Amino acid sequence: MWRWITRPVPNLWRLEPLLPLRQVPALKGLTWPLMAAVVGRWLARQRWGDVILWIYLPEAARVIDLIPHRLLVYHCVDDWRTFPQFATRRAEIAALEDGLTRRADLVITTAPALYEARRSLNAHTILQPNVGDYAHFTRADDLVPPPDLAGLPQPRLGFWGALDDYKFDRELVLALADACPNASIVLIGPAGVAIREQPALALNRPNIHCLGQRPYEQLPAYAAGLDVCLIPYRQTEHTRGVFPIKFFEMLATGKPVVATALPSLAPFGDTVPLTRTTGEFVAAVQAVLADPAAGRTQRLALAAQHTWEQRVDELLTYVAAALQTHPAREPLRRARDCLTGKAHPGDE
Repeated sequence: MWRWITRPVPNLWRLEPLLPLRQVPALKGLTWPLMAAVVGRWLARQRWGDVILWIYLPEAARVIDLIPHRLLVYHCVDDWRTFPQFATRRAEIAALEDGLTRRADLVITTAPALYEARRSLNAHTILQPNVGDYAHFTRADDLVPPPDLAGLPQPRLGFWGALDDYKFDRELVLALADACPNASIVLIGPAGVAIREQPALALNRPNIHCLGQRPYEQLPAYAAGLDVCLIPYRQTEHTRGVFPIKFFEMLATGKPVVATALPSLAPFGDTVPLTRTTGEFVAAVQAVLADPAAGRTQRLALAAQHTWEQRVDELLTYVAAALQTHPAREPLRRARDCLTGKAHPGDE
C-alpha cells in the first residue's frame, strides 16, 4: 500500500501511501479513510506509544477520528479558503477548517490575520510566524553565482518562489522592469498557471529573466549574485494571511530587501522598505541600489533572531505544555489496540 517510505534523517520517516482512488472521481471520497487506515496500521506496528497528530491541511481533518492520537495540533500556515483551487468549495473548506480548529488541542498560526481568525474559535491558539534557515542563506557571501545568473547585466533584482498570479504581482514586476531598463529582473521558481498559459505576459520585457525552479540547496549561490531581493506580492484577501518564508531567508543573505506591505511584515518596517503602490516599490528599489550596504548589519541581526532552531524550541515548549494537560485516554488506547489486533474484555 506504499509508494515509498523514506528516512531523510535517522529519526524522520516520510510516508507516501499508494492511493489509486484519487484518480477516480466517484471513489475520491474514500481516499482519506484509506490513507488513515494505512497510516494508522503503520504507526501501530512501530509501537511508539502516544502519537501527536500534526495537521496542515483542512481536508486532513477527515482523519482525526481514524488515527489514534494523544494530541491534535493544527498548524495553520495559510488562509485555505482563499486559494483559487477552492473557489467552488469555499464553504466546505471553511467548515472543515473551523471544525479542525475547534477540536485541536493546540493551534499554531503563522500570520496575525490567521491568528485572529483561529483564536476566535480556540483559546489554545498561538502566533509563531515563519522563520528562515539562517546558516544556509548567510553562506551567500562565500559563494560564486551560477553561470546562468553571473552572465546577466547588473544590477540584478531577484525573487525566488512560486510565480503564482494569486500571490505574485506580475504587473508590479513589469512596471519595475520598465522603470529600471538597465537592471536585470531575475525570477527563480516554477511558473503559475497564468504565466504558463500566457508566457508573453511575463516575458515581454527584455530585462526580465525567468530561470525556472532551482534546488533549495542552490538558492544561496543565486542570492550571492543579486544586488536586491524582492518580495512583489499582491495585496489581497489571501496575502493578508501570508508570511513569506523567503523574508528571513533574504535578510540572512545581507542583501537589501524590498517588499510589498503585507500585514504580517509590518513589525519589520524599520529594517525593510514596505511599499503599498507601484511608485513606492520602484522608488524603494532605486533607493537601496544607491547604497546597498546601508542597513546590512541590521538585516543580518534580524535574520539571526528568527531561525528554525529557535522556532522549533519554542514550538516544542508549547507542545510539551499541551501534553501535560492531555493524558492518554482509554478510547485512544482501545483504538490503537484494535489496529494491532489486541482484544479487550467484552469485545466479543
